[in-house]
Amino acid sequence: MAKNGSSPTENAVIDRVNTCCGPYLDSYLEIYGFDSVFGFDLLQMDRKVLEERVLEFIKRKRLAVISTINQIGTPESAVVAFAETSDLKLIFGTFNTTRKYQNLQNKRTVSFVIGCDEDEKITVQYEGFAREVKNSELEECIRIQLEKNPK
Repeated sequence: MAKNGSSPTENAVIDRVNTCCGPYLDSYLEIYGFDSVFGFDLLQMDRKVLEERVLEFIKRKRLAVISTINQIGTPESAVVAFAETSDLKLIFGTFNTTRKYQNLQNKRTVSFVIGCDEDEKITVQYEGFAREVKNSELEECIRIQLEKNPK
């Protein structure tokens, strides 16, 4: 059970890893596992209110940190541009030559941290498994990503 009372796979997350224009990226990925939120008074919120506050928070952010595990088990992190959907999915894309993409081909486990603002003192974490987005989902992911991060 996650710290906020949700199961580790209760929400899906889609991510996009590069600040390049979406159509030129090689891959888009989906990560499962909204895990925890720090900075909100969790004891005073029901799940729906919490999700609304999390969505409001992540809409204001454009960058996050994704961590993957390489072939020898060492964690590797990178700052990535991302976008979100109304159901707390996060979109990111990457080139298939990046370390994060290669790591995710070998081990789908990831963590994703949004926020690190000293003024707000709020972060949102996702921990779970990544899935590459293809076919009919791909076009929608590109559209969402470019809407939030056009450059």
